[in-house]
Amino acid sequence: MKNLFTLFFFLIAGMCLAQYSTEVAVSATEPEGWWNIFCDFFWNEKIWLCPMLVTIIGGILGYFLIHRSKKKGSEEKTDGGNTASAATEGNAHITIQNSTGVTINHGGMTPDMQNRVALELNENMMNLKERVAALETAAKLNPTDNTEKVEQLQEELQKAIAQQPNAPEHWQAAAPFLLNKDFDGYQNELDKALQEDAARVAQTYYLKAEGYDAAVKYSLALNAYQMAVHLQPQNPSYLNALGRFLDNMALHDKAIDFLEKALENLQLHDKPDKLEGTIRNNLGAAWDNKGQYDKAIEYYEQALDIRKKSFGDEHPQVATALNNLGLAWANKGQYDKAIEYCEKALAIDKKAFGTEHPNVALDLNNLGLAWHKKGQYDKAIEYYEQALAIDKKVFGMEHPNVANGLNNLGAAWDNKGQYDKAIEYYEQALAIDKKVFGMEHPNVALDLNNLGLAWDNKGQYDKAIEYYEQALAIWKKAFGEEHPQVATALNNLGAAWANKGQYDKAIEYYEQALDIRKKSFGDEHPNVANALNNLGLAWINKGQYDKAIEYCEKALAIDKKSFGDEHPQVATGLNNLGAAWANKGQYDKAIEYCEKALAIDKKAFGTEHPNVALDLNNLGQAWANKGQYDKAIGYYEKALVIDKKVFGMEHPNVATGLNNLGAAWYNKGHYDKAIGYYEQCLRILHKVFPDGHSYIDMTTESLARARTALANSKK
Repeated sequence: MKNLFTLFFFLIAGMCLAQYSTEVAVSATEPEGWWNIFCDFFWNEKIWLCPMLVTIIGGILGYFLIHRSKKKGSEEKTDGGNTASAATEGNAHITIQNSTGVTINHGGMTPDMQNRVALELNENMMNLKERVAALETAAKLNPTDNTEKVEQLQEELQKAIAQQPNAPEHWQAAAPFLLNKDFDGYQNELDKALQEDAARVAQTYYLKAEGYDAAVKYSLALNAYQMAVHLQPQNPSYLNALGRFLDNMALHDKAIDFLEKALENLQLHDKPDKLEGTIRNNLGAAWDNKGQYDKAIEYYEQALDIRKKSFGDEHPQVATALNNLGLAWANKGQYDKAIEYCEKALAIDKKAFGTEHPNVALDLNNLGLAWHKKGQYDKAIEYYEQALAIDKKVFGMEHPNVANGLNNLGAAWDNKGQYDKAIEYYEQALAIDKKVFGMEHPNVALDLNNLGLAWDNKGQYDKAIEYYEQALAIWKKAFGEEHPQVATALNNLGAAWANKGQYDKAIEYYEQALDIRKKSFGDEHPNVANALNNLGLAWINKGQYDKAIEYCEKALAIDKKSFGDEHPQVATGLNNLGAAWANKGQYDKAIEYCEKALAIDKKAFGTEHPNVALDLNNLGQAWANKGQYDKAIGYYEKALVIDKKVFGMEHPNVATGLNNLGAAWYNKGHYDKAIGYYEQCLRILHKVFPDGHSYIDMTTESLARARTALANSKK
């Protein structure tokens, strides 16, 4: 029927053309040359032949095209299908543009009309797969000879191979399958080529990610790690690398997810045993950072067992696992156990590398850290100095490891109350890190933060705030607004403002730190407890004791869940609650909390630790508030003995003990004795703090009152 219609169309066209020719001839009045001869023949003498001739030509053309249509009908149907698909793809493109917010001119259509068009286009897109499937089914029911298509594809394949000098061998291997029309075999070979290309591209992204990570370009590093995993989602090495990176970015839960996936796909690695030890070690680190120390220890022990089986008992990888176990036990407050693991690691590394290797320096630093946490600052300094000497010899004077050792020494001297010496070490570390990394590296921020701590302890709060703010700016730029390091800087800023007596400003910073830590760690992490404790202390200073107790109780619950009932952090929480209840006038309840704290700290540290001295001072304060001055003096004197032994004679903690004793003797009416203690206290404070410091002013006032009282008592 369609063919007849086509013939009829061309016959009519021929007749119309004949009629048009007649009309044109009527208007042509001055033909010349050959045209004059032509017109003279057809129009003047044989004009009746014109319509007939054109009609005959139209009929011949119609017949020819009908014949061609019969031969190529299946191709026309295929082209028609492709045209329909192309139209749908075009519509889909418009919908995508709309979805991204691009404004499109639809020729004056109203927004309602545009929305209706968009909905129709979306429906077309949704039906596309169904339509394609239907066409596929129809084609299978009416198969056609695809030899020509196969030959064309074979030609394209050979052309592609010729154009690519390094073409995958699987392209060539696919050709015989194509000749035999084995399309499954053909596709399988090309899939192999794709897999090889994906592996190369994924490895390139991985290498780029490692480079970005080293260059502190964390956003680019994250994108590259994710691309590597996207291209090879079952590659355990890439999953492990992304998990480790996310852990460093404080995204601990996501890190654990990727590390667990790495374990699931471990058998795809060429050396699964070696990689398994690394993955389990990294899982231990992630749980460690989450504050789940028991779970961390579990993974570290698994890593240790695997490495012992793989390498033997005295391999550096075993030493690494022992070091990590030591640090986890230190975080749990088990310092003696921590020292035991670190000493084993040190012995292995000394045997493997000799006494002057960076791994040995690392072990010594870790031992220093454990002794530091035990409050044995002189022993810590001894280990830190040994580590620093090795790093200087191996790396020279301007290496990040040297800066790290200087920071550790600064922290120990800071805790000993030697703030000027601490600042000296911190400034050396800062100079090295600036030279190595530039001005905006996280290590530089750490140095600035440490300097802030030292100036804070010296009572130079404005200077401390300046350093904290510099550290905060760098960490925000490096890590974003919600990283735990940012929370650290905010917390320290809060402490500095609290020391300045600006408690509302302090609370503002503490609350920001708390929000970040909750987002980073969840609601039950020790760092969250730390922020809650700080808020509690700020509310105590504001006189809001019930609010303070609420915060301190939340902190205590978290620490008990994280550490158990006998950890030094729990003792800190109990002390803070004791202070809050004492300020409320509930002295018996305060004493109860302080005695519990004392028992925990004695068990954790022994009887001569600064924390024990703090507990004794707090108990003395509570008994003094009850009017039991003799009992208070007994506690104060015990605390003073410990602080003098730990810190020497000129530490702020010693000054605090002397001040407390002065107050107790003053309240007993022994003004001459009170004056003696106040004077000793002032001598230390003048050496440690600048003139005008609040501690100096308060002690000066107390001394003046005691002298006045003594003078009045003699009248």
